[in-house]
Amino acid sequence: MDRARMRDLIEALLERQPILAGDPTFLRRALVVEGVETIISPRVLEWFFEQHGEVLATVLLRDAARGERVGMLVGTAEQAEFHRRGIPADDSPAISGGRRPRGPSLAVPAAEDVAEEHGDA
Repeated sequence: MDRARMRDLIEALLERQPILAGDPTFLRRALVVEGVETIISPRVLEWFFEQHGEVLATVLLRDAARGERVGMLVGTAEQAEFHRRGIPADDSPAISGGRRPRGPSLAVPAAEDVAEEHGDA
């Protein structure tokens, strides 16, 4: 993920939840999700991840140049499971149509890890 895209996600998230601006640790509780289908609303994405911990904020952005959607979720507590270990992409009923597809699972990295890889942390 490039820096501009990460910056856009963080700005959109802070616009939606301004209280996060005063929280220097929110990226530790954040998760970036790439390739979100157009039929998935922010609420549906939030619902899926609430199975792994309470979600404080969710934002989805569309990258017109790439034709992709990317989302960011922030958990309310450090104990939220989704930001610590990543969730296999094929565990989502929205992606798999309620059935488990064959093939390898893809782990989704925490937002903090993505930011560190690109020098945004």
